[in-house]
Amino acid sequence: MLFDDPPAGAIPPLFKYVPLANDEQIEWTRQIVQGESIWFSSPDQFNDPQESHFNVSFDGTLYQIRELYRKIVEQERPRCQAAEVDAYVSGMLNEPRLHAELDVLVRRSIRNKIRSDHAMLCLGTANDNYLMWSHYADGHRGICIEFDLESHREWRRRTRKVHYSRDMAEFNWFDTSDKEKWIATLLTKSECWAYENEWRVIDVEKGRGARELEAGMVKSVTLGAEIPADPEKLARGWLRDTDIQLKGAFHHWCSYGLSISDDPPVNDSLAA
Repeated sequence: MLFDDPPAGAIPPLFKYVPLANDEQIEWTRQIVQGESIWFSSPDQFNDPQESHFNVSFDGTLYQIRELYRKIVEQERPRCQAAEVDAYVSGMLNEPRLHAELDVLVRRSIRNKIRSDHAMLCLGTANDNYLMWSHYADGHRGICIEFDLESHREWRRRTRKVHYSRDMAEFNWFDTSDKEKWIATLLTKSECWAYENEWRVIDVEKGRGARELEAGMVKSVTLGAEIPADPEKLARGWLRDTDIQLKGAFHHWCSYGLSISDDPPVNDSLAA
């Protein structure tokens, strides 16, 4: 198991900002709100060009270096015969550029594995984050969906907080556990992203795609402060005859920021 169960109460309410600007986004969002499924993305789809970047060193024995290099060469050159791999590895061990090439190959191998085998759901901790509304919910014209993952053990087990740092994660390949390596690559980002206060639900068993939701995971839907009448009508309709709470975001009149109302009034054009 890559991650241990977090302690009780460790997972706060988490939120997903989503746009409703076209039919595809509307259908994808409907499936979330109505508890059907949600999309897990691979890191190469994220908007951070340095996603999953890290610094690695190879301070180990000659045997450890040889075996690591052999494994990477076999992955990178699957058509090579065993004798060819052995000859290539032996030749590289006598070259001063060994560690530099190891660094490149290991980084590429990990990133390829992350892209092909792993996927994540990215969430925040608040429904009143002004920049998140701007960046991920079509400029406040979408909605924000609240999830309770704490009460759903399998989801809770895979949910972790992102750590923000001025420097990339660093580790020695040979004395770092697999768990620590994946935390360094999947849960470390530049501090410039700290405003997102991100948590991630990580699936290391299969790549990007839809995952089924469990009953009761969706707790509330917050309407964006600039949501048009038609998307608002759709969102209100999705919540009809459910226990999901409807909320609304509103711009402050005399200061910057948002307020969240637990009883948003119906858009004037819908009431007409």
